Amino acid sequence: MEERRRQRASEFELRQQEREKERMEAARAKERDREERLAALNKQQKAHIEELQKKIQQKVDTILTR
Repeated sequence: MEERRRQRASEFELRQQEREKERMEAARAKERDREERLAALNKQQKAHIEELQKKIQQKVDTILTR
């Protein structure tokens, strides 16, 4: 009887550990996805800023050459 109780407690503990491991893996995957999206957004913003700077410079050059 006592042995069965210990066995069930041990099985319960193993299930708990497995659920925690899965939860941590999901959290890491979510964080990795977030970082990738943030990096893509930063890259997009940088390209947009560079494009705007290029247009501004072209306008300045056009005004100065008149």
